[in-house]
Amino acid sequence: LDGSGSVDFLDFFMFADAFGGDGRAKLFALAEEMIGLPRAVSLAQNYPNPFNSATTIDYALRSASGVLLQVYDLNGQQVRRLVDHYHDGGRYQISWDGLDEAGNPLSSGVYFMRLQALNRVETRKMMLMK
Repeated sequence: LDGSGSVDFLDFFMFADAFGGDGRAKLFALAEEMIGLPRAVSLAQNYPNPFNSATTIDYALRSASGVLLQVYDLNGQQVRRLVDHYHDGGRYQISWDGLDEAGNPLSSGVYFMRLQALNRVETRKMMLMK
């Protein structure tokens, strides 16, 4: 490693500050470092919120997992399935156009996005305003 470049994910690192006369490294630090990814799964608040024609949803996974991202109305009925895929760990983004599964525009109101991944569930409230 020459020390240049970037890293999206790093579990841990260690470094040697000095080498002994026998050529062995003397370990001076051992640390765990997370760079921008959650411990398991994270669902950010959509933006804009409230929204009119479309909104953006960001989520992140610590490691590979099946991902299910759904939108529910206030009655608890699923109105749209946005994601149902297997993803590698990383950051993801999707846009929702305020339409139901059949492509019909939904009415103004409160909706909930629900993300299931890595045996976790995250939920956020969204407001659609026409």
